[in-house]
Amino acid sequence: MFAQLKKGLWIALCITMVLGLVACGSSTQKSGSEASPANISFEEKLLATIPAEISPEDLDFHVFSPDGKTVAYIAKQDDKKFVVVGENRGQTFDEVSFPVFSPDGQTVAYLAQQGETWSVVVGDKQGEAFDTIRSLTFSPDSQTIAYVAQQGKKSFVVVGEEKGAAFDLVESFAFSPDSKTVAYSAKLGKKWHVVVGQEKGAEFDAIGLGSLVFSPDSKTVAYLAKQGEKWFAVVGQEKRQEFDTMGSKSLSFSPDGKTVAYSGKTGEKWVTVVGKTKNEAFDAVWPPVFSPDGKTIAYVARQGKKKFVVFGETKGPEFDEMWSSSLIFSPDGKTIAYNAKEGKKWFAVVGNKRSEAFDAVEAPVFSPDSQTVAYFAKQGEKWFAVVGDEKGAVFDGVVMPRLYISSFKLTIQRDPTLVFDPEGQGVAYVGLKGDKAFVVVGDKTSPAYDLVGGIPACLGGQLGLKQTGSKISFVSPASVQLTTGQATFVTGARLVNFSPDGSKVAFGARNGRELWWKVIDFN
Repeated sequence: MFAQLKKGLWIALCITMVLGLVACGSSTQKSGSEASPANISFEEKLLATIPAEISPEDLDFHVFSPDGKTVAYIAKQDDKKFVVVGENRGQTFDEVSFPVFSPDGQTVAYLAQQGETWSVVVGDKQGEAFDTIRSLTFSPDSQTIAYVAQQGKKSFVVVGEEKGAAFDLVESFAFSPDSKTVAYSAKLGKKWHVVVGQEKGAEFDAIGLGSLVFSPDSKTVAYLAKQGEKWFAVVGQEKRQEFDTMGSKSLSFSPDGKTVAYSGKTGEKWVTVVGKTKNEAFDAVWPPVFSPDGKTIAYVARQGKKKFVVFGETKGPEFDEMWSSSLIFSPDGKTIAYNAKEGKKWFAVVGNKRSEAFDAVEAPVFSPDSQTVAYFAKQGEKWFAVVGDEKGAVFDGVVMPRLYISSFKLTIQRDPTLVFDPEGQGVAYVGLKGDKAFVVVGDKTSPAYDLVGGIPACLGGQLGLKQTGSKISFVSPASVQLTTGQATFVTGARLVNFSPDGSKVAFGARNGRELWWKVIDFN
């Protein structure tokens, strides 16, 4: 039932690169009340039919565009591979990566290997060949593509067709929100620098992996750096207070860009720093989350064996275990929700109120009006959605935003998969029974599909995973790319998408060899 990786070498490559990236994930809050892309299609259409010569085990190597208007997939012929976009077949190569769509859905890019070299293919144009390529990334405005290339012993960033300065190693890499600037960390000799555009910054002994972030207005870059035995945050050109060590994935800007927050350790104690103010010290702290208005932070802390949430300056109830990645603010910024465990049972906690006990709880999300929380829960071997206090239909599994791969002790985040309608009256999600997938909207369930959504594409499009029931398995031998240091799944189109008036739900699905953009119309 479960597809398997076909090359043992790729297992080691994928896991090594992903583990390095997950350690520096983003603390950006994702909410199930976020609107679907404005240009998304709500017209049902057959986008492609996978040819009969493609073997059954290779049917699920596809990605739907963010606007739902086309689909791209990997196909094989003899020992060669190629990418098909809609019904348009690309040229053949020895190996190709999963295709990556631009945010507007208009352009497809992927990596292609021919012999011993790799190149980037954008649309139908093949770029210059290099020894290796990674971090293939579109700018937020979809107009520019950038990546990290290596030739011989030197690495450099390519933006469009322009190569940057050569370094011994290039790591954290990101576009500014306004798409005008690329920043990255780079090593030359024994020293590290942050490069913003073409300007190389000061020398440091180390730069925190994945810690580099732009402010929302694109004017400031912040990162964590080490000099000698001490770590500190650098905000613009300003060096902040020193620590023995720091949580690299903790650094983030407030939504208004006026404040940075991060965590640091001195001796045996950790503190969260907001602006230049140190909060209370604890045995451990996890990445802080800003409220939507940027005025309040919340974070998970541990004192002794107990964990709790610090909301502003208030400590919440204590628990045995908590998932810091589940911590979210309501859209109005007045309430928080998260998952917590006491003994052998899990709860959804909203404010200081806990739900009934379950065997597992996942993915709390707020409605747009902040009045209702929904989440996935497990009782025995069955999963269901809970909206407020009401339980939904029962399934073998549900597609969740947080995937834990126990064999590799790896947790990866992706976009919300439990989504409220615009009025906050109901939710949509994907339920799994056996090897079939169903879209659930409120109390209605769609017909069965072989797969809903594209193959989950990790870190910009390269690590394939398949979820069947509650099981996760690898399915892709394709190469992994490092993008901006965010351990996030990007499937192209969001899993389920409400129309602005809430009357339609759109999603990508496979039935047999047909790749559909499906629409449920409640009118």
